[in-house]
Amino acid sequence: MLRIVRGTFPQAELYVASDLESLMARREVDPELIVLDFLCPDYDPVFSARWLRGEFPYASIIFVSSLDDRRMIGNVVANGADGHIGKSATPEEIAEALQAIVAGAPAGRPTAPSSRNRGELTSRQREILDLMAEGRSNKEIGRALNISPFTVRIHVSAVLRFLEVETRAAAVAKAISTGLYPRF
Repeated sequence: MLRIVRGTFPQAELYVASDLESLMARREVDPELIVLDFLCPDYDPVFSARWLRGEFPYASIIFVSSLDDRRMIGNVVANGADGHIGKSATPEEIAEALQAIVAGAPAGRPTAPSSRNRGELTSRQREILDLMAEGRSNKEIGRALNISPFTVRIHVSAVLRFLEVETRAAAVAKAISTGLYPRF
């Protein structure tokens, strides 16, 4: 993971912590990105997401894991994480997901989703929403935008979080009803 992060963000200064206690000891560091393993020793992911968001409100917080427990992932995101990346993804997909999550994280965190304005969706997220409105699948969206379906899924999740909805159809309906996309 360290190699992928270093390759994705070559200008970044990287710090490595072997456990949450080591990370807590580095409070003098003001990170822009935190990548944390779901199965880090001696910690609870939900508590960690909440603590990290409180300590580092402007950082993008990403959890990685080999688990695919949607409920746990949802809890972690609801408690402050900006995203989750599965370890089964290829290095290229992980790099794309890191960039997508960082690009889609709201600027000037913390901000309540309901107070966000239309300018906070990234241009890529707007493209994704447009293609979702056309009823395209992740695979079709990926082909249209020349990105992997895995990266599309990350963007779709960010759009759903932004609009505070749980389904693609609800996202399109809310975008129309709120005037986010008047051309619909």
